Amino acid sequence: MLRTFLLVLAAVTASSPVAAQCAKPDVPSPGLPTQQVLDTVVTYSDGYRTKVNLVYPSAPVPSCKWPLVVAIPGLGYSRLADADIAKRGYAVVSYDVRGQGDARTMNATSSGLDFYGPGEKYDLAEIVAFARAKWSGVVSATQLGVVGGSQGGIHAWFAAAHSEQTLVVAGRGTIRFPRVKAAVAQDFVPDPLLFTHPNGGTQWGMGYLNFLLAPNPPAVYEPRHLSDLERYFLAQDPTGHRAALLAQPGRDVTRLLKDTQVPTLFVGGYYDELNSGHGYSFMVRQMNDRYMHGILSTIGHGAAHNAVEADLRVAARDLWLDHHLWDVPNLASRVERWSFGVVPASTAAYLDPSTLWAHRGADDPTPTGVLRETHWLTDRGVLTTTEPSSGVPTEIVHAVATTFTPKRFHDDASQRLLPQVLAGIPLSERVFRAAPLAADTELDGDPRVSFAVVPDAERFVVAAVLRAVLPGQSGTFMIAHHGSGVLGATPNQLMRLEFDLSPAHIVLPRGTVLELVLRNHWMVEAPMPTALVAAPYFQSSKVRVEHGRGDLASWLQVPRRPRPGVGLVSPRTTLEVRNPVAFPMTVRGHPSRAGYSAWTFCSMSGHTPGAVVGGVSLPLVQDALMGALIGFSTTQYFPGFVGTLDQNGELGLAVQFHTMGTLPIELIGARLSFATLVIEAFGPFAAVASDPLDLYLR
Repeated sequence: MLRTFLLVLAAVTASSPVAAQCAKPDVPSPGLPTQQVLDTVVTYSDGYRTKVNLVYPSAPVPSCKWPLVVAIPGLGYSRLADADIAKRGYAVVSYDVRGQGDARTMNATSSGLDFYGPGEKYDLAEIVAFARAKWSGVVSATQLGVVGGSQGGIHAWFAAAHSEQTLVVAGRGTIRFPRVKAAVAQDFVPDPLLFTHPNGGTQWGMGYLNFLLAPNPPAVYEPRHLSDLERYFLAQDPTGHRAALLAQPGRDVTRLLKDTQVPTLFVGGYYDELNSGHGYSFMVRQMNDRYMHGILSTIGHGAAHNAVEADLRVAARDLWLDHHLWDVPNLASRVERWSFGVVPASTAAYLDPSTLWAHRGADDPTPTGVLRETHWLTDRGVLTTTEPSSGVPTEIVHAVATTFTPKRFHDDASQRLLPQVLAGIPLSERVFRAAPLAADTELDGDPRVSFAVVPDAERFVVAAVLRAVLPGQSGTFMIAHHGSGVLGATPNQLMRLEFDLSPAHIVLPRGTVLELVLRNHWMVEAPMPTALVAAPYFQSSKVRVEHGRGDLASWLQVPRRPRPGVGLVSPRTTLEVRNPVAFPMTVRGHPSRAGYSAWTFCSMSGHTPGAVVGGVSLPLVQDALMGALIGFSTTQYFPGFVGTLDQNGELGLAVQFHTMGTLPIELIGARLSFATLVIEAFGPFAAVASDPLDLYLR
């Protein structure tokens, strides 16, 4: 009976309207066979040369051709010939970005990467035009997507920003950037200037400096870019450097992204060593939420690899491209704006590639019901929920050795290593500790700090790290961080310094001690490798952090849920329709809900936060499948769909797809969404729902 119902529902899905261009051909689970055209030489309008690869399906070409996807490699890597996207029904073009791959030896070293200035954007526009003209028999003239991670993520962001905009580059003239129908940006913040100057122009990012000034750099750089950096750095003028970059036409990505109408999927990791924290607030608060969706969990530069989260990335990318380039009605846009992975609360669990991450969905980065709990800093080194009346200020000292100069830091790579930096400018810090948590607590959002400070110099840095001392574990675990570099302060005058820390989504067990660390260096620590995020100032300073009331109060605000949420996790993200297997899941309801009843639902119509089904908040869009499966919930097909949470507040369940035989092929490309409702009380009725868990059918 269930299989018959799925067949009917699949037929309804298949009959949904598609674009007039043509329908996407059927793609078998392993994907379509592909063919390659490698090492095609392209000459840009300024005479610079590079090489391009094309990979596309060897199946019959549709009447509308294959949608073009430009896949950009990471910094320092050569063009790709990966058939992963092509086998899903796309013509994939990849090329050596300026200053990299074969382009390093095909051109004079007097020209290279301008660190994602207008020239690289012009290059991308010309690559698209070249591919459409060169391979017009297989490449679509209208459907265009741009995907990539790291450097490729930067290209995806500026493709979204500059779609159908006019680019102007001296010596090359003007070009109309092609219309981009979809972008998938991985592992990089949306604007490179958030990486070069992570505090809006008051500091330089260490990742940027290490890329540009490395003895063996990953790319050949534009000489003018290097000379400008040297000039402004030796003058210790980060604001002037950022302003000079913004003065170049086509550099201002942030302004354009606020108004973009290109559907853009972002995927990144909390503990990415190049992008951790800075820049995400922009994406969460300022991106056009109608067109942008994001997934934050793990993977990225130096971040822990996790097999399930990696599969989630691929499945989300494929769904996004199918929806926006093939007009497949797979509901890719009918999801919450953000999906936040719940970070495992220990370094060992975080580093374990088999750890299952629950996710929290939200359209607002701080969802309704999250409390912002204030902890005041006291002169005793204690975080207290009672505002202190007064106290001796904390001093953060930034003492720069006379021999530790900007020129030495710029010219000698060894002087940029953390031990040498701390030898030249010793670490000054103060740790503030809260009382142990009385109950398991879930943090959900961006912690915020506000300090009443009195600096003795016009430039200074105060950085903050929120970390946890977990019961029964050695060491500490960094939850969130950020820093604020200040230029132009009035010495010896009270001022307020306030900023958000990086996103925090984690369940902390009872007995955890929260620590807030104030420092003179913006640094990260375990589970990340200990490292500087931003370059130091080379001017000595001393900052008094006040402990009092009103204008003299210094505090930390922690966003927490009144009670940990309910998670729904699985070791699988995809299922082959032609070879179905069981789909196991686990409800994580928290030990405080032991013995509670749980009921799991399924929909093929998508999910959204705050959806109400039958008067109960359940983040699934109600459809015929949901109603029909209620009658099957207690059958052998769905063990555990109706059950009771064990002493740990957990429940195992599954969909026994392998007992149903081969599923209808019409379900290829569809998505099943599951969510569990945990009943907390019957009189009056109260229940809490898990966030949705998606299964992608191939």
